[in-house]
Amino acid sequence: MSGADIQSRIKAGLKRANVRTGDGTNLIILNQKVTSAGNPVTPGVTTVTQITLIDAILTSYTNAQIDNDLIIKGDKKLISNSDTLITVNDEILVNGITHIVVDTDSKNPSNVPLVYISQLRLQ
Repeated sequence: MSGADIQSRIKAGLKRANVRTGDGTNLIILNQKVTSAGNPVTPGVTTVTQITLIDAILTSYTNAQIDNDLIIKGDKKLISNSDTLITVNDEILVNGITHIVVDTDSKNPSNVPLVYISQLRLQ
C-alpha cells in the first residue's frame, strides 16, 4: 500500500468519524496569514485567507492529560487531514471563537503527510 493510498484512507476515516460522532455544528477555519516582504520605511502587507478545515475533528483533553504546564484546562485537540498545513501560531476559528495553535504534530511516515494533530488554546 502506497503513502497516497494510506493518505486517502485516513481522509475517508476522518470523514466517517465526523459523520458518526459529530453533530456538524463545529465550523473550523484556519486563518492563513502571509506577509509580503517589506522594509523599515514600507512594512510588508499581511493578507489573511480563510480555509475551512473539512472533516477536522475537535476533542477535549482528559483531566489526566492536563498538567497545567504544557496542556492547560480549556485546550483543545484538533485532528485534521493533510490537505492544509497547520503550524504553531496559526489562528484557528472554531464557531467564530479564535484559538491559537500552541503545538502541532504531523504524522508523515516516508515523508507522506497523513494527518496533523494540533493543540489549540483560546486566545
